[in-house]
Amino acid sequence: MQSKDVRKLKRESAGKNMSASFLADDEVRHALMKSAREKNLSVSYVIEQIVRDYFKKNKSFDEKRRRFERKSASFSCLLGSSDTHAGDLINATILDISHGGVRVSIPKGPAFDIKKICDETIVVIFSLPNFNWPVRLECRLQRVFDHEDEVHIGAAIINPDCSICLALQQCMV
Repeated sequence: MQSKDVRKLKRESAGKNMSASFLADDEVRHALMKSAREKNLSVSYVIEQIVRDYFKKNKSFDEKRRRFERKSASFSCLLGSSDTHAGDLINATILDISHGGVRVSIPKGPAFDIKKICDETIVVIFSLPNFNWPVRLECRLQRVFDHEDEVHIGAAIINPDCSICLALQQCMV
């Protein structure tokens, strides 16, 4: 084998293949081959993952997972299912919000059994700065995951009315 090795990277991009070639010394070539062997992957795929991770870390890689821009927040809120009584609502915190959804944090503990409401809508009630009345959002659960001593809940807003849309728009500016 040569001391320099040409590797090609093929990646699907909007239905088109893209090839990239580069020279790699023996050390890099052996490291790539070893990693590919250990993970039972092709060298091309290992290179693609390295490049993808690099761009993600450097925020140069634009993944369009969200339809709406999120804004970090720290609003106290109340959380429950659509049929929860006022006394049974859970204190929570909105971590970020967009026109399409919210991410809410609740402390871990027995107070809120997320499994009971996974197939239902949840209600998030909170106040916005410079807004005269409480905002009540009906949301569909998207994600639930543990984060240290909290549970984070990602939820998509279901059919907000015009006043809620305007309030969120003012909040997002």
